[in-house]
Amino acid sequence: MPDNSNSLAELQKNNLILSEKLKEICVEKGLRVATAESLTGGLISATIVAVPGSSDYFDRGCSVYNNQAKED
Repeated sequence: MPDNSNSLAELQKNNLILSEKLKEICVEKGLRVATAESLTGGLISATIVAVPGSSDYFDRGCSVYNNQAKED
C-alpha cells in the first residue's frame, strides 16, 4: 500500500491556509458562513472550525450523508 502521509499532511496544510483566508475575508467584510455537505461528511465544517475564532463568522453546518435522509 502506498504511503500517502505526505499527501495527507499537504492537504491538511492547504486546508488550514484556505480556512485562515476565509476567516480573514469574513471578518474584514462582516460575512458569515454556513455549509451544507453530503459526501464530505462534515470535513468542510471541521476544516473551517479548526481556525481559532471561527465562531465569529461560522454560523452553522449541516451534513447529511445517508441517501434516504436526503429525501426525507
